[in-house]
Amino acid sequence: MYKSSQTVSIRPILLILLLVATTTLTAVDAMGCSEAQYKEADHAFMVARDFIQARNWNEAIPSLESALAICPEHVNSLRYLGKAHYANKRYADAQTTQEKLIEATGQDAKSGDYMDLGKTYAKLKEYRKARQAYVNASRLDPTNCSILYNMAVMHSAVKDYPRSVEAYEQVLDNCPDLREKAMPSLVKACQKAAERESSFGNVAEAKLYEAKRAEYGSQAGGSVGYQVIVDKMKAKDWGAAVEQCNSFLANNPESGRRDNVFLNLARSSHQLGQDNSAIEAYRHHLEIRPDNGKAVEELLTILSTHERCEEALGEAEAASPNVKDDLQKAYLFYGWGEALECAGQYQEAKEKFRWVASNATGAYKRHAQDKMERQDQLLERRRLQRENAGY
Repeated sequence: MYKSSQTVSIRPILLILLLVATTTLTAVDAMGCSEAQYKEADHAFMVARDFIQARNWNEAIPSLESALAICPEHVNSLRYLGKAHYANKRYADAQTTQEKLIEATGQDAKSGDYMDLGKTYAKLKEYRKARQAYVNASRLDPTNCSILYNMAVMHSAVKDYPRSVEAYEQVLDNCPDLREKAMPSLVKACQKAAERESSFGNVAEAKLYEAKRAEYGSQAGGSVGYQVIVDKMKAKDWGAAVEQCNSFLANNPESGRRDNVFLNLARSSHQLGQDNSAIEAYRHHLEIRPDNGKAVEELLTILSTHERCEEALGEAEAASPNVKDDLQKAYLFYGWGEALECAGQYQEAKEKFRWVASNATGAYKRHAQDKMERQDQLLERRRLQRENAGY
């Protein structure tokens, strides 16, 4: 699996600053340890600091373990003990420690914590857990090239080739230094996705991935034009991005990237406030990729914002049978909750948000929890209004 240079070689001075900065945690961060315990654990951790800086993990481990004996939820000690076990190829111990770190940090877990856990799961050949860890990391740091690449690898490892194609395409769009490395794997994932969809009898989907395989394999079919779209979007030149998308669609009617272009067109149009055009583009994208829960969520949010509530509910119902992957279902259910709230169906909205809160991570989990509270407030407001009205 790919490791970015940033994750492989951290300059000593930056590591010192990191270690010093992360030892200034308060008793609130101690997750149940007393302030005195946490300070004592801090001291034990500081003893390990020089060894950590030198990557002398064997010497660091006793001090880290001493800190955790004082305060089992000392975040820094958990973080670096996990790294130490991984460096020593003690992957089972690394897994246990990293899982404790995620539990201790909760909503404050860092993308790097999930990345470390993903690497460990992969070493233990627990590929589904590794994939989930990288997905969690990507939600916290969606443009990190190391995360994107390794997530694509893990999607393939669990034979979810359509998701692998999607992740590799993100690598191509966002990580120029990795394009050459990613391309052969992307072509292979396209082929596997085409074979899978064909075996399921999904003729249109199989044709899409075969077109992608041919296009990426030859590096033809408007690849330059597509990259212009990506560059315009990165520059937030939304008007030029819309123009380039429309030009690409007109000039490349058989391109395997039309699904991506429609999605880029939808997002760029929305940025320009051209929501009717955005809605149309989202629908064209979903005709090609009906399993894209994130695109459905974005469409539902726009419809709900414009109070086109029944239309949004219809889109959610229509999309539901196609979105089978839990990774995408969290997006769908979040947007569905928005549509239900828009329609005044607060209890039903709460149940959708509850599912997201129970199954998602990071920002989506937190937002879903907030939305559940909002539905309770809206239900209570409705009850009071009815009570005041005398019925």
